[in-house]
Amino acid sequence: MTNTCLKCGSEWKSEGSGSECPGCKPESVQLAEPRVCTWSEDDDGNWSTACGNSYCMEAGTPKENEYAYCPTCGARIEYIEHVGVSDDDDDDDEPRGEEPR
Repeated sequence: MTNTCLKCGSEWKSEGSGSECPGCKPESVQLAEPRVCTWSEDDDGNWSTACGNSYCMEAGTPKENEYAYCPTCGARIEYIEHVGVSDDDDDDDEPRGEEPR
């Protein structure tokens, strides 16, 4: 028996119960590049997303809270964590607002 796929138009001969088009089987489908939503942290610890939203974590980072996919757009999250100035860079020996003597 010859079958014609309604999806792609290809024809194949089925043997037994094989009614699935060999050209449309999942293993033959070309997968698209995975989507990525970049999340970046601001100075206040809030996270802005590439899909145009913002998130605030009450504790920890989104990664620490096991966010792997963006809840808004469904894409895999790529994190850009904020790199701030460390406390070691402050010169606490000098009073602020006064000239050194």
